[in-house]
Amino acid sequence: MHTEKVIIIKFNYDNMNAGITPDGTHQIHEAKVMICYLLSASPQNLSRNQLQIIFAHDGIMNYFILTQTLRELKESKHISVISSTKEDEIYKIEDTGHEAANKLSNDLPFTIKEKIIKAATELVWNT
Repeated sequence: MHTEKVIIIKFNYDNMNAGITPDGTHQIHEAKVMICYLLSASPQNLSRNQLQIIFAHDGIMNYFILTQTLRELKESKHISVISSTKEDEIYKIEDTGHEAANKLSNDLPFTIKEKIIKAATELVWNT
């Protein structure tokens, strides 16, 4: 007699929200402001990998939100790609991105802005 074991794995897991802390963002419009804010404040252009490191560090934004947001910011011409490889892209903020950061960054909580700049300083700018 042959007996089969069936293993059922249930995933109660929403990838769009995975790894995001309660004060992080689940909203694309907030993520757009955060990215424009960071790129506007940055002394250098940043890559997708660097942005992922910065935003994932304190659970501000996960890979899925970041990827979708970068795509939308490129389409709306708030940022542009200045260099691209198979593994990464380097982004430059455009005038519309600077304007968005200037107009909307006051809507971001101070603690979030502080976390973003602190992570960028510790993980990217000072390396």
